[in-house]
Amino acid sequence: MKTNAVQGDFTPREALERMLSRTALTVKQDERTGALAIIPTPVSSPPAGNSSELAPPPHLQSIAKKKHRKYEI
Repeated sequence: MKTNAVQGDFTPREALERMLSRTALTVKQDERTGALAIIPTPVSSPPAGNSSELAPPPHLQSIAKKKHRKYEI
């Protein structure tokens, strides 16, 4: 996966958000510890009759399997 280059002074979260913009990944922060995690962007509900959007993109399928996420059609 290709991400965006980031240059400048940013907080770690800001830098990650800029790096991951326009990708299938997003940043999530643990409220208790403040730790940052990079996760697949949640898939929103597709319009009725369009089930192709329920499956993760091909480059994320191995990640989804490793995390034991369940995708139903």
